[in-house]
Amino acid sequence: MNTLTRQQENSARTRQALLISAHGLFIEKGYQSVSIDEIARDARVTKGAFYHHFKSKSDLLLHCYEIQLQKISAVLDNIEPLADKWEELRLVVRCFMNYLEQHYRELIPVQEVMPVAGWYEFEDINRRYISSRVDNIVSQLKAEQTIKEYDSYLLCSLIHGFMMHITLNIKSLAEFPGFKDDFTEIYNNFLQTLKKHPDGIRPLT
Repeated sequence: MNTLTRQQENSARTRQALLISAHGLFIEKGYQSVSIDEIARDARVTKGAFYHHFKSKSDLLLHCYEIQLQKISAVLDNIEPLADKWEELRLVVRCFMNYLEQHYRELIPVQEVMPVAGWYEFEDINRRYISSRVDNIVSQLKAEQTIKEYDSYLLCSLIHGFMMHITLNIKSLAEFPGFKDDFTEIYNNFLQTLKKHPDGIRPLT
């Protein structure tokens, strides 16, 4: 049985303290307004300990954001698969939206992360944790031949774009009830346009 040494336990506690302090300070003050000295002081560790665990403040921010996404991903992973994959696709985005609405005060805004990470790394992190469930559903709809023959990557990117829009407008989602209703209606109408109908016949709306 593997057991951690006291030194390893202390190192793990130090790392966790830095993550907790940085997460709270980034939300409270914003990334640009927080210094490494302030994070180390809040975590009650030395500056040397900071650099033992993280290369830079930006490295720490990305680790904080990754943990944030892991929590959201766990919520999405707990959604039971449905026989109706269209309904499952609606449910995934609805659960994503509900989580953001309930926890937005505990989340580092993506507006803080995106400029630091750069677009490609930012997109890669989000796809790794958030988009996999959507990608799987789209693949199953393709296998069922119930979705139009668009490029899979493009379809998943568009749905991910809807989810990113929610994230960017998280305060509106939480503070203006009409925003959530309008978004849900627009998203559901978008999904309707992707459905493949028998013999190319579109249902009357």
